[in-house]
Amino acid sequence: MNILPAATAVTADEEAPQSSTEIFPFPVSGRSSFANGSACNLDALGGLPHSAGTVSVATSTKSVTFTVTSSDYFDQPGSTIKFETFERAGVLFLRNTGKSTGLKPVYVPARPLFYAGAYFQWAEQASRFRSKLKSLL
Repeated sequence: MNILPAATAVTADEEAPQSSTEIFPFPVSGRSSFANGSACNLDALGGLPHSAGTVSVATSTKSVTFTVTSSDYFDQPGSTIKFETFERAGVLFLRNTGKSTGLKPVYVPARPLFYAGAYFQWAEQASRFRSKLKSLL
């Protein structure tokens, strides 16, 4: 997802996705920023059963990866989601990738809704990240 012209890439590196929980479009508790090796609680489904769970956090200067560690979450332990910034042809992008090791059986019939929901949450995250970067310029 296109974020900004790459002229702001240095600023983006300073404000990489892991720097603050405020860019995420769902509740994050247990942390105000993401530190490598830390854990936090994500609530991605707005109060539905199994919507909140504990994830471990791995960060780099350009990315943050969450790995589900609790069996309370809708995704099974070991599922990951990664948010990273990268530059291509003078434009800064935010890429979201994930790997699910399986859904709670109650949610399997709703899998297409999860994909649609993820798309809209990621678009909102990109918008928040873009706004955060623009506020720094």
